[in-house]
Amino acid sequence: MNGDNMNLSGSQIMKLRRYGIRVVVWGLVAFVGFKAYQSFQEARMEGQKNRQMREIEEQKSIATPAENAIIAALPEERKKGRAFVKADGQMFSVPRRYYYSLGMWLEWVKDGEFSGHVETDPTKKGDEGMRVMVHPQGVITTTRQDFDALFQQGVLIKQPSQRKGVDVYRKPAEKEWYIKDYYVLNDFKDINGKPPVIRCGPWSAKSDFGYCLVGVQVQSNIFLSVGELTAKHVNNLPEIYQAIMSVANQIEEIK
Repeated sequence: MNGDNMNLSGSQIMKLRRYGIRVVVWGLVAFVGFKAYQSFQEARMEGQKNRQMREIEEQKSIATPAENAIIAALPEERKKGRAFVKADGQMFSVPRRYYYSLGMWLEWVKDGEFSGHVETDPTKKGDEGMRVMVHPQGVITTTRQDFDALFQQGVLIKQPSQRKGVDVYRKPAEKEWYIKDYYVLNDFKDINGKPPVIRCGPWSAKSDFGYCLVGVQVQSNIFLSVGELTAKHVNNLPEIYQAIMSVANQIEEIK
């Protein structure tokens, strides 16, 4: 076979190069198109998932026409001065003066009377503000339950207390912001006959004073979780808890 017949002309070589470039370009176009379609499908599925989750949350927090009818049929004395909250699928009635964004807000005043405020009157400012969320049974665990579980595990270390009637236990941790202090309020009893517990930490993004959380059962199907509470008044936790409970006793489950 003549080797000269294997040689390609310059024009043939250019055609092959152009063909190769077109193959690469179309391959890249196809790949980019596939990735775009894949991203679109993922975004569409994520959007559907978010819509479904939003619908589920709305069902838990927005009253249905049937629930609104139940509220409308209540005697006037049960509606006067009240706000109605749907939390985790259950309707509750709370004092209107404390109503705040699907729950309540309390303003505790040191050496004075605590107060509440509605969103339209943010001027009532106390020494400590607390957001109170209402829950039916089975949604949260109480801080007393958390404390009992840790106490049984033997991981809590008793600390000196600066307040009579209050025991303090610490759950140590390697990093400071994971340390948790549990304040046992021995002068009070929860619905189960045990002293309630308030959990505080030394650090939070909100305050250099740290934060405190309260989870407590007040009736058979009424639980409270209290947040937005700093730890700068830990020596006044009995008074703060008393303020919370005086309002908690005014919450009513709407069946």
